[in-house]
Amino acid sequence: MPPAPTQNMLLQEVEYKVDETSLGTWRRFAYPTGHLFEEFTSQKHICGLPLIHYARGICPETGRRIVAKGIIAVGRMAVGIVLMGLASGCAGPLTGCAI
Repeated sequence: MPPAPTQNMLLQEVEYKVDETSLGTWRRFAYPTGHLFEEFTSQKHICGLPLIHYARGICPETGRRIVAKGIIAVGRMAVGIVLMGLASGCAGPLTGCAI
């Protein structure tokens, strides 16, 4: 018996579970296979970057991993000042920053 065809998630409307907290916003999506996508962005921003940005899993809208971009960035791919990730890079010196 052939395997059941899989549905292309990129062609469907994505319904995230969004949780607003006092610190920031969680955006989560559970795939039918059990895989999880989740992203946290803090409400506090410095120089246009969120203080904390956390990204895990593959985005159901794009089919790609989200690059975590923030002062503190955590994810498979991360760009910022304090980084945790497999592919991480420093954003470099901050220019035009008004705090």
